[in-house]
Amino acid sequence: NKPFSWKTVILPSLCFALAQAIMPCIGWVGGELVAEFVKSVDHWIAFILLLIIGTKFILDARKTNEDEPEGITNFWPLFLASLATSIDACVVGVTINFANDPLLLSIVMIGIITFIDTFVASLVGSKLGEKLGDKLGNKLLIVGGIVLIGLGTKILISDLFFS
Repeated sequence: NKPFSWKTVILPSLCFALAQAIMPCIGWVGGELVAEFVKSVDHWIAFILLLIIGTKFILDARKTNEDEPEGITNFWPLFLASLATSIDACVVGVTINFANDPLLLSIVMIGIITFIDTFVASLVGSKLGEKLGDKLGNKLLIVGGIVLIGLGTKILISDLFFS
């Protein structure tokens, strides 16, 4: 079990805040073309990315203590997770454009709010992981992987059958 590190709080917060701020820019620039395309496949992209990340977490849990799993402090799983959960924000960018709202103010506010939300969630999760890590060990990675796969499945099912 690793001791608490601010990297486990700040890195996810930055990744998710940047992804949530960048995606509306893509939607704003691309307009309806990007919005329609993204809306038609966003659930599949999110599902596939979260399935990959969740599976990686589960496989990482099989590593021994000498070969510690990378977990959530590795850049690529964080980057993919932040993109997977931010794809629908492209549509927000289209809305910002059509409403003639200021893009810079909007993305700064989106980024700040996402950073704060992710910071608090990461801090709570890191502290809980620190406390429970000795008792549960790599089982927490398995739970995290299952949660990510479940989230991806929920996104896919919701968009395919309930939208």
